[in-house]
Amino acid sequence: MTETRSALSTPSTRTAASIPRVNDLEWNTKTIYAAVAGPAKKVLSSGSGGAVNTDPTASHDTWLTHIPPWWRDAELVYHPCIEEAFVLNGAVQLGDRYYGPGCYVYRPPGILHGPAFIPSDIGATLFQRFNSEGGILRYEGTEFPHVDSQPVTDDHVTWPVPWVEWVDSETIPWQPVDDGPWSGTAARWLSRNRETGGGTVLVDIPAGWAGEGTRGRGTSQEFVVHGPMTIGGMVFERWGYSCRAPGEAAGAYTTSGPARLICVWDEDEFA
Repeated sequence: MTETRSALSTPSTRTAASIPRVNDLEWNTKTIYAAVAGPAKKVLSSGSGGAVNTDPTASHDTWLTHIPPWWRDAELVYHPCIEEAFVLNGAVQLGDRYYGPGCYVYRPPGILHGPAFIPSDIGATLFQRFNSEGGILRYEGTEFPHVDSQPVTDDHVTWPVPWVEWVDSETIPWQPVDDGPWSGTAARWLSRNRETGGGTVLVDIPAGWAGEGTRGRGTSQEFVVHGPMTIGGMVFERWGYSCRAPGEAAGAYTTSGPARLICVWDEDEFA
């Protein structure tokens, strides 16, 4: 294996964002992966740090990504940064794996993967975190096999967030949250930072719930998978998004009907 690089977490910094209606953002059809045309994105926020790249100063975006029907990339690729995705609708086929709605992936840097195919006439829409400039690399070496899910660096060995190549979130049991600011909800951790206790988590919220929610122990991102949900007095519709800096709690959270969030937290906000 190649030399292991340090993957220690650094404090993340992100642009603040409040996007109650993601439909108000236009799709950017400029290719999001250099040399791979087709997908479009809506940038929700940008930042750096937080163990997202081997260079902690490199810019990293949170996107809403749409990949068109029957799109295909026949190449094997890897990245110098993490790639995280949660499928919202449609489907993605990657290698011999099928990612339908609710499926999740978190790759540390240096994982060879592909080919990619969209086996759907509606395409696929994903909540995604990735390097701002794309960061797509083609492995041309001979040290490692040219096969899907082959690490081509040792970054995954020391990376603070474990490698999750494929998981159907519906197979993860809900864990009730019995106390703290999210008491009365339920959680499914999708990935978790061993150093900070934060990570990416689904929070299921019953109809009529009210609470303090995220206190802002660290940088926090919240994306409404199902909603709507009122956060800090503002109604966030389905696929609405907010990002706040440490210490900037939103305030009261309320729901009229059931809601579900994807939360990306630097630290454990259930505490």
